[in-house]
Amino acid sequence: MVEVKRFTHTTIRIKSKDTIIYIDPYKIENDDKADYIFCCHDHFDHLSIEDIKKLLKKTTKIFVPTSVMPKVLEFTENETTSFNLGEKLIFKEFSVEIVPAYNTNKEFHKKNTDWCGFIFTIEKKRIYYAGDTDVIPEMNLITDINLAILPVSGVYVMDAEEAANATAIIQPKMAMPAHYGPIVGTEKDAETFKNKAHCDVVIDEVEL
Repeated sequence: MVEVKRFTHTTIRIKSKDTIIYIDPYKIENDDKADYIFCCHDHFDHLSIEDIKKLLKKTTKIFVPTSVMPKVLEFTENETTSFNLGEKLIFKEFSVEIVPAYNTNKEFHKKNTDWCGFIFTIEKKRIYYAGDTDVIPEMNLITDINLAILPVSGVYVMDAEEAANATAIIQPKMAMPAHYGPIVGTEKDAETFKNKAHCDVVIDEVEL
């Protein structure tokens, strides 16, 4: 069994029997320490140094885009690894593919960076974390997804209706809305996404 939970904004925790993974921790309260932390880019709501520190234990491993690496090395001695788009990282418990994430009609997340989304495969379940993105052509290459975690707030990323359209492209078994709450977007955006998505939608927490 794999438990996926969304906390504030786009913070995601993936928990299996032996592994706890956090993606983009932000505004974390008291919670389980991380075995692995993945950050998709260096905006404050995705690379929050304060929140990463809350989740660290001596053995926690951190993974960030190559361009982000210098910022992380400034504040931690934990093992930190950089990655680039197109890479696949393989661990004992899981694997992760580094996939594109960018804006098509905005200037906040440009295509010519190494900012990204992730596809985690853990206990034979595939979880797509889209990152800060619009609907992009590369989504046509994303297949066999058990859970797609998609931004729905608009402004900096795709809005709820666009995210619903993305589910028609990706065809996941389930989807979860993200990137709404304290900064931009509301629960209404999540509900709009739930009503229009082309798959079942879960809000905040699911077991796969």
